Amino acid sequence: MDLKLEKNLCAWGLLSYMVLQFVPCVGILSLAGLIVYAIGVFRISKKTNKSQIFQNFIISIIILTLTIIVVFIGLILGINKSSINLDSDIPIFFVIFVILYIGLVISSSFYKKYLDIVYEITQNQLFRYAGLVIYWGSILLMIPLLIGKLIEIIAFFTMPEYIENESENNK
Repeated sequence: MDLKLEKNLCAWGLLSYMVLQFVPCVGILSLAGLIVYAIGVFRISKKTNKSQIFQNFIISIIILTLTIIVVFIGLILGINKSSINLDSDIPIFFVIFVILYIGLVISSSFYKKYLDIVYEITQNQLFRYAGLVIYWGSILLMIPLLIGKLIEIIAFFTMPEYIENESENNK
């Protein structure tokens, strides 16, 4: 099965998503990279008949997005409350941090599941390593998470462009 287009959508989409989010004034364009990446993941899921790939990927993104929204609202409420009474801020910000941490860990566990399935299909060890580093990075916080994303980008660039279907192997 030919995965050249999907490989390029994922690799370039993820790379542009990662790079553009750090560029001032154009960070919003990183969403275009995320969309291209998601299309690539969706197409891999469809071509390989493994719906769990896209399901785990999208669940991860939804959990992460909801976590960010809850944290953002919590920060706004915490900042508004801090202008009234400074003594009560520490528990609010602690709760916000705990929510962020739990959301990241749950999101990364689904993301790891998605990468594990891609590893099973492609036999590219870098997908497995990226999933492990991203998962443990969310537990240990940010630096390993970024390293895992870089490994994932390399995994997509080194992914084979053609793999055999399971039905092709059985003939």
